[in-house]
Amino acid sequence: MKGKKLNKYWWITTAHTEINSPFINYATSLRYKNFNKLKAVVWKLYRTKLDHKKVSARDKLVFWVICERLKGISFSCWDSYTYIGKVLSLNRKTVAKAVDNLSDQGLIMIAVEGEKPTAMKTLPKQQRVKKHILIVGLGHSLARELED
Repeated sequence: MKGKKLNKYWWITTAHTEINSPFINYATSLRYKNFNKLKAVVWKLYRTKLDHKKVSARDKLVFWVICERLKGISFSCWDSYTYIGKVLSLNRKTVAKAVDNLSDQGLIMIAVEGEKPTAMKTLPKQQRVKKHILIVGLGHSLARELED
């Protein structure tokens, strides 16, 4: 990945990642050139989050699409809520509610692409930003999988 592009993905960092962190260690990310191995870790992490008590069936479906649409370049899902809604036959506002709940439960975080690190639980209203949905704990899971 080129350094210029990496600056926009501020969540890919040289620091070690914590279990409840949305950050991805850069050295770890370089070791996941095989997309299938990356997806295997994502699905393993998804299965560990299924028994979360305050996550509804709707939220789990939206989380499933986020995991399915995760990009290997940015380690995030940048699909619009409208697209996620089309995949699941849900309204964009319903998807937004699910994303808000997933964020409140600490399963995902919304990051805004750019030079300045900006993360939030919900998107600002009436603003067009290049957002990425990050899976909390993914960096930690990727590193642990390499250890095993």
